[in-house]
Amino acid sequence: MLSGLLLLSMLAQNVDSVVAADLPQVYTDEITVEAGDTVTVPIKVRNNTGLVGFCLILKYDQDVFTPKTVRSGELTQSGILDDSIETSKNNTFKIIWSNTEDVTEDGILVNVDFEVSEYARGTQSIDISYSQPDTFNESWEDVALDCTSAQVIVEKPQIQDTHLYSEDNLVVDEGEIIEVPIVLGNNKELSDSCFNIQYDQSVFEFENIVASDGVNVEHEIV
Repeated sequence: MLSGLLLLSMLAQNVDSVVAADLPQVYTDEITVEAGDTVTVPIKVRNNTGLVGFCLILKYDQDVFTPKTVRSGELTQSGILDDSIETSKNNTFKIIWSNTEDVTEDGILVNVDFEVSEYARGTQSIDISYSQPDTFNESWEDVALDCTSAQVIVEKPQIQDTHLYSEDNLVVDEGEIIEVPIVLGNNKELSDSCFNIQYDQSVFEFENIVASDGVNVEHEIV
């Protein structure tokens, strides 16, 4: 009995994978962007069986992304394109397109521009789904889509000017002293500098500043 159930489960999974493979696939290529920049996410379709209208739903992390604009892709140059970025009150918005005849080619449906937080790091996801009643072909038949989330790799920005920086994500236990390295990057013969350090006094208590070899440091608590 157990073997029969396992076999049935495996067969069902195989059928699901075959069905998904036959569907039009909505996806993006992996994208790399520097923190603080604007990234364009081209949303593409392949195995396109014909679309005269669609409604895509994008969900994103508000601490990482701020959506700015939705622009037509190569497949949606004709027809009417609209989005709900301006009226959305949460981290989800819709992209709606309609036309008078099927688009059957593979390619870019829309380009979506996001501002990326300067504090974001690592691989971030933008979830892509769709509204079935609003996705159909010119025969008014529902078109099911196989949607894959967008993966955006956010890297530390490469600063060309002389700048001060520290390490990201320093880990310390409560009550311990944490050493925060302050590093001068891309130094172009800088001999003197004055800078401010601000911190949350309810979390941190200042102890001392220790200079590296050959550097004279004076500090003042204000």
